[in-house]
Amino acid sequence: MRPIVDIKSRCFDISRNVIGAGAFSLVKIAFNKGDKTPIALKICHCNSESEWLQSLNEICLLKKLIHKNVARINNYEITRFHVLIGLDKGDATLKQLISNEDIVRLRSCALPIMGQIINALNFIHDFKIVHGDIKPNNIIYNLICNQISIQIMDFGLSHVVGRIDSPTLGDAGGTKVYLAPERLSHSNYDESSDLFSAGIVFFEMLFKLHPFYKEGDNYAEFMKNKPVPRFPQGYQSQVPKEWLEILCSMLSYNPKNREEVRNNNLLKTNYIKKSMDHQAAALRSIANGEEAEKTGRYAESAIHFMDASINLAISKHEADVQNKDFISDLNSRVIDYRKKALLSIHLFKHSFSHYQSTAGFSVYDEYYEYLMEVTASTPSLKHYLEIGYNGELYLCENKQEIAFKNFMDALQYLNQVMPSEPSGDRKTIIGKKMLQWTNMAETLRTS
Repeated sequence: MRPIVDIKSRCFDISRNVIGAGAFSLVKIAFNKGDKTPIALKICHCNSESEWLQSLNEICLLKKLIHKNVARINNYEITRFHVLIGLDKGDATLKQLISNEDIVRLRSCALPIMGQIINALNFIHDFKIVHGDIKPNNIIYNLICNQISIQIMDFGLSHVVGRIDSPTLGDAGGTKVYLAPERLSHSNYDESSDLFSAGIVFFEMLFKLHPFYKEGDNYAEFMKNKPVPRFPQGYQSQVPKEWLEILCSMLSYNPKNREEVRNNNLLKTNYIKKSMDHQAAALRSIANGEEAEKTGRYAESAIHFMDASINLAISKHEADVQNKDFISDLNSRVIDYRKKALLSIHLFKHSFSHYQSTAGFSVYDEYYEYLMEVTASTPSLKHYLEIGYNGELYLCENKQEIAFKNFMDALQYLNQVMPSEPSGDRKTIIGKKMLQWTNMAETLRTS
């Protein structure tokens, strides 16, 4: 389990009551500093760009998935090595309920809980979003007036179906013993894979057993043979026939059979679908992202660009598929904004390390914002200035050869064009950056 000491947060009072390990920890009790609201604080340990993108992905999805059975994000904060996400606080996880309650109590609440899980999945699947990691530890519950209310959490591995820059199956992650067989076999998958995972959760609530996994099994190899669920002896007299039919549909190896549970009257609960003009929302996000980039607020900018990427990917599903030019344009823009999110993360980490922080937002340096603005009308000049700045990024990452090449490429162009540059602030500041990069390049050459 990773320690959480030395995390200095502006938004949260962090306790030391922590569960979880690996890529994130969950602080069971923390507080918003402003109103002292108790929350569950998810601390994402970000040591790579993929972990940053995963955390930003979760923030963006939670901001748009407003539903009573989806854990609500109420605050977030980005530090150099962590993304902190404040979530609604549950009484406990479904994993704890399954472990601690007797089987009679579990069965009495299994169907209502499963109805809420299907309700939440139907909602997120309407957005063409696959959760990707449905398991008891990612479902929290509250006991209200003797009724259990659940919320699905942890959308870090979620993605839009068919998104051109979605992770490959091998990179998709998720807890192996809850994955659908098509994910284990590296086949194409869609929203129905979440239903298989939910079926495993349902089985555990009914029998306190995993339907397929036993300690010591090689789960992926075992599932290749398409085994039938391991029902306990006498199960048919323990659980109503209708429940077993639901269970068998959810655990079917044919994804189409799982879809039957969506409209099952025993599970169906009414929910209000959040209406959203995805294309308009995407354009707003993109506009906000560009403005954030201009102001040098890179952590904020990365979130905007990730949000724009997700919105555009959703828009793709709502577009006229016959309009191939429009789809192609959306695909290229999705990739473009993911790249901008990644660059913003680089800039944030670099600026956090090497430059001052102003009003809580890290800035790249005192010249960057100005230079990007005043060279907007001369794209080639702006391009080579960005190459020079990227050299600083590579130097920060100890990629000395690439940093040296970037400095030399930038300086070669700038030395050609700057003699004809009119006198003024722009020429003066570019000259200062050229002197810095010349010194850096000379140091690298002789080292």
